[in-house]
Amino acid sequence: MQDEISALRLEIEDLQRKREAESLERSESRAQILEEREEREAVEEDLNALQDKLAAMMIELQQKEDDVDLKTREIEELVAEHQRIIEVVDNEWRGEVEEARNQVEELRDVLAERESECKDLRLTVSEHETLSADLRNKFEAALAQLEEESDQKGCGDRGP
Repeated sequence: MQDEISALRLEIEDLQRKREAESLERSESRAQILEEREEREAVEEDLNALQDKLAAMMIELQQKEDDVDLKTREIEELVAEHQRIIEVVDNEWRGEVEEARNQVEELRDVLAERESECKDLRLTVSEHETLSADLRNKFEAALAQLEEESDQKGCGDRGP
């Protein structure tokens, strides 16, 4: 019986060791499960934080895109307004240039007319100067003849 008791004790010790080993395995398995759960929760928290950050960045990006669109429209409106102003100024300038050209042509015509009149007047003055010189010469000749005749009459009246 002693042998049986010893065998049973050995068997009990064996069973206790197995139970301790299984208990230890279960504890390790529980610890591992808890550790994995904690890691998964940490990863989920990180993922949630990243999703929140992504959502915030998407909102900010949308706001920036809206701002850019608004500024683009404002710039396009300013450019269109400046183009209209440039068109108006350009058209006014072209009109003024055309008017100036017309005035230049008119002034050229007037100048040509004045030059022609001056030429005619010069010819007339020249003709008058020639006539005046001829008349002076005739007057001087007539005066000289009259003086001569007067001298001859005056000499003739004194004599006999």
